[in-house]
Amino acid sequence: MQEKESSLTPPDLSQTKEHGMQIVSIKGKLTYGTTQEAKVRLKNLFDNSADGYIIDMADVEYIDSTGFGLLINFAKQIASIDRKMALIVTNDFIYDLFKISKFHLVFPVVKTKEEGFKVLKEQIDLPLPLRDY
Repeated sequence: MQEKESSLTPPDLSQTKEHGMQIVSIKGKLTYGTTQEAKVRLKNLFDNSADGYIIDMADVEYIDSTGFGLLINFAKQIASIDRKMALIVTNDFIYDLFKISKFHLVFPVVKTKEEGFKVLKEQIDLPLPLRDY
């Protein structure tokens, strides 16, 4: 029973702003049972005055389809104000999930915050537009 409770613990979200970009750091799991609370927290942190958004997933332990859905919905929200986002993913397993789901074709997936700043400033178009995902 204890393990089930801990698996439903919502991830921690925190935010900072650097170089005009909002950086949202996520720590924990983005899975069924945790994403609704994460969605509310992300909405509360959202700063529509930012020039772009970096989602730091370096401390994300696991992500499932509901976690991917959370990211897609956030991306659509920021696209509606003509902004872009980059994702920091350092975990090889999670990066493989991003490749399998084709997320790396929709969003820049980088290893560091500095790479995130660079790709957002360069406004690189990726092969798969968000509207077609």
